[in-house]
Amino acid sequence: MIDENNVDPTSYMKAEKAGKGAKGTEGFGYGAGIGSWTFADTKNALLKAGGYKPNTPIESLSLEDQARLLVLDSNGRMKRYYDALRRTGNIEDASATAVMITGGVGKSKNWDTHPTVEDAKALSDWYGRSNDKRFGKSPYHWDLDKRRLEYARRVRNMMG
Repeated sequence: MIDENNVDPTSYMKAEKAGKGAKGTEGFGYGAGIGSWTFADTKNALLKAGGYKPNTPIESLSLEDQARLLVLDSNGRMKRYYDALRRTGNIEDASATAVMITGGVGKSKNWDTHPTVEDAKALSDWYGRSNDKRFGKSPYHWDLDKRRLEYARRVRNMMG
């Protein structure tokens, strides 16, 4: 989440909100909040589970409220994927699994165990190509798997 939006609860995808994102991200479907929750149906189901009214801008909720939504999501709709994260035994596999959870659960067939570092690299390359095509070339569109592993290592080191 650090790489997605710096864990800023007020963040949202400005390009998506302006209608310049992928199909389904227009209107209320834009990515928002610490989870970069995207697509109107997904966001409204999560808001309902959390006791909020439909179409409540997630980015208007506090960090604590969004953290509660993340826990609800990890034990509800996304449980299969977070269970795979819980099964990992090292930071490399955990980071790769987290990359797949935030960006492409449909792009891995390894959810009965956990996604691989190779899955995360393939997703990162796919994002690089598609974001360069949609938004123009940028080195930031590439190597998200490596960046996110580095963030994970930093957080682990800060925790001791």
